[in-house]
Amino acid sequence: MGRARRRLLPNGEVAETEDWYTDSAGVYHRVYPPLEQELLDKRTKDELKARARARKTQPSFWDSPIGRARKAFADGDRYFQLELPHSQVKGMVAAMLGVTTEIKHAAGGTDTLGAVVAEGWRLLNSGWVYVQTGQESREKFLASGQQFVTRGEVVGIYLFERSPEDVAGELNR
Repeated sequence: MGRARRRLLPNGEVAETEDWYTDSAGVYHRVYPPLEQELLDKRTKDELKARARARKTQPSFWDSPIGRARKAFADGDRYFQLELPHSQVKGMVAAMLGVTTEIKHAAGGTDTLGAVVAEGWRLLNSGWVYVQTGQESREKFLASGQQFVTRGEVVGIYLFERSPEDVAGELNR
């Protein structure tokens, strides 16, 4: 520590030493030279901006299937419906090669349904639908007729209801 001097701080208090001061609650604070304080303020602002950008880019827990299930349960909903992508079907028509189809299974949480059940729901029903998102057709090469292929996705639809134990608990309240 250097020589002790009196310094007026932005909050109106007077610092008795070159390096540290205590506030009214007795907490020690470092006194920075003006240029160093300006750099610290800029760094803090940059860190806050970076955190805000990271929050915007990361999906929120409450937007996830488990977050939505937890919110519906907390809201007192009796039923909860969840749609999850199962696979995508892509097809292509080539002039001399014919039709090719590719099925790509969706990557995701392996136990999403189990996590929803852990939130207090019971799986009541499930089903799958094919949702067509496009179609492509082409005249056959050196033959009459057409070749066509569709594009789409298979979606699982799951219906949950509150666990019977909790429904009984709600009625007795």
